[in-house]
Amino acid sequence: LPAQLAEELRMAKAAKCDALDAAKRAEAQAKRHADAEAVLAVRLGGAERREAAAAEKLVELRGEFDRLERRAGELAALCKALDAREAALAERDAKVAASEKDLAR
Repeated sequence: LPAQLAEELRMAKAAKCDALDAAKRAEAQAKRHADAEAVLAVRLGGAERREAAAAEKLVELRGEFDRLERRAGELAALCKALDAREAALAERDAKVAASEKDLAR
């Protein structure tokens, strides 16, 4: 009987050691997971900040694009007015040349 009790005690101690080892491994794994989660949280925070900055830059660029588009429209209107003025001057020059030709006769 004492040998049987000694064996049961040895088995109980071995089971206890196995359980303690498993608990230590689980604790270490939980710490690794917590560390990984902390790293991911930092990366996510950085990504969110970069995304917010990119969105802000996009709004800024959209405003600049709209401003440039309006300016391009203004310049196109000026070019059209200059072309009309140039055509009117060419027409006037042609009339003056024709008048000078008539006067020279």
